[in-house]
Amino acid sequence: MNGIEFIQKEREKQITVHGYTPEHDTMYENKELMFGALSYLNTAIYNSLIGDEDWPFAKEYFKPGTDIVENLSKAGAFIAAEIDRIQLLREKENDK
Repeated sequence: MNGIEFIQKEREKQITVHGYTPEHDTMYENKELMFGALSYLNTAIYNSLIGDEDWPFAKEYFKPGTDIVENLSKAGAFIAAEIDRIQLLREKENDK
């Protein structure tokens, strides 16, 4: 798989397995999804659990992998989730 496919697979897992749809994610108004991405990105960069310092959710939901590609895929999926959230809010605003 290529990078986009890894991120897409992780994003699909967020939605289908965990129920983190764009509609669900509209509840996050304080950059939580971006900080989620940062947490996994920091873990990938530093190869340690340093990412949990920025993790905006309950600690038990921070599940970094041992593989850099897995952590980058999770970071990318959080970025995609934030873009989806923003786009949904923009669509709703345009419908008014």
